[in-house]
Amino acid sequence: MNLKTTGGLVLLLAVLAGFVYFYEIRGADERYKARVRAGRLLDLEEGAVSALTVHRGDTTIVIRKSGTTWRILQPVATGGDHGEIVGLIRTLRFLDLERVVADSVRIAQGEARLSDFGLDKPNLALAITQADRVDSLFWGDRSPTGRYGYVRWSGHPGILAVGAPFRLRLEKGLFQLRDKRVADFNPETLRKVEIARGDARVVVEKLSDEWRLTFPVDDRTDDDEVRKLINRLRTAEFTRVVEEESRERGQFGLKRPTLTVSVFDGDRERKKTIMIGRRQEGRRFPPFFAAFSGRPMVFLVDSTFVADIRRTASDLRFKRIFAFDASGVDRLKLAYRDRVVECVREGNGNTWEVLQPKLHIVPEHRIKHLFRTIELLEAEEFVAEELKSPEAFGLDRPALEVTAWRDGATVQKLTIGERDGEVYAQGHHRTQVVRIDHKVLTKLKLELVSVRPDVARPDTIKSPLGGAVRMR
Repeated sequence: MNLKTTGGLVLLLAVLAGFVYFYEIRGADERYKARVRAGRLLDLEEGAVSALTVHRGDTTIVIRKSGTTWRILQPVATGGDHGEIVGLIRTLRFLDLERVVADSVRIAQGEARLSDFGLDKPNLALAITQADRVDSLFWGDRSPTGRYGYVRWSGHPGILAVGAPFRLRLEKGLFQLRDKRVADFNPETLRKVEIARGDARVVVEKLSDEWRLTFPVDDRTDDDEVRKLINRLRTAEFTRVVEEESRERGQFGLKRPTLTVSVFDGDRERKKTIMIGRRQEGRRFPPFFAAFSGRPMVFLVDSTFVADIRRTASDLRFKRIFAFDASGVDRLKLAYRDRVVECVREGNGNTWEVLQPKLHIVPEHRIKHLFRTIELLEAEEFVAEELKSPEAFGLDRPALEVTAWRDGATVQKLTIGERDGEVYAQGHHRTQVVRIDHKVLTKLKLELVSVRPDVARPDTIKSPLGGAVRMR
């Protein structure tokens, strides 16, 4: 090799070194500083992120997206918490850069050492995968004031400072990132729910797009209560994982659960069951050990969740069983233990004449209020499907009977009894006896308007509402 050739190689190497320095190092610094000036470090598109890796201490969490669903692959195979994972990505997307602490030149010249910033052994690292690249972030120590955190980015070998609160929002563990739902089912395709507690069993089924109680009795459901139950089952989260894989569940009371709730999902009615075992001891409000069919783990659920799903037939049954069509009602009788109130409609007017007691009338709005009270009256508990022992509910000597007629036919008859401090009722259209609110007797008192006789016409009375009413 002659001197001319050697000189050419030296020149080429110098050019390459200059290119590497000015483009790869200085250029990277400039590109990095441009990101700083723009206020964002990572160029992320939320929908384009397909994978995340979070390394904390000795734990590495690997997360992948399949379609629109996030799943955790390591350290356990389980579903991911969509909200938590998307929240982490959004935090990274809006990661604000405060300043460049040391560029690559200062690090190369030994003016800044990674160990001075805790970046020689990062205690938190994240890798974010998009279609065209992978960005990695490494977290070191906080600044002396605690205001900033020191970070390195895979796109540049420098050291930068970001706001310390970002780390708090990014430092998520396995429990935060995993799917914590107690049960996994699709409420849109749900066909049946079965609750079993000891020997007691309650079944509600969706028939012709309407929910109906089918066991222990066949009856209309309280749709609001059914919806609340399904929503509670779908959104409830466990509070802690006790064992990821449990082979011996007897110690948790799950071999013979105290409560099970089974959901039948889809046209083929695939059965999935929530099992509630014994309480965990040593706490003021102890949680319950629980499991979900198809999952090997045992977890804890809050006692309020157990109370919410421990539904009875009375809880899920339609409760407004005394409602009736009050239009055209022309006669009303209220029989209390100590008196009787009976009144009739005066033609097409807005006043009712009182037959008992004499010399009283009732405005139309008070009658309507009484009917509305009966219409809104709800059963708090179904205590008997038919009345076999009236004395057991105080219905042998009713505290009140309300009867409404239309053209001589009974439209509704509500019988109310009292026994041992409880109030019970039975309606004209239903055989069931139910326990009701004890305040009902007060609400069903009909206020009458007293009238005085006219001096000139002893067979008429003068109404304080105006006009005269002829006595019969």
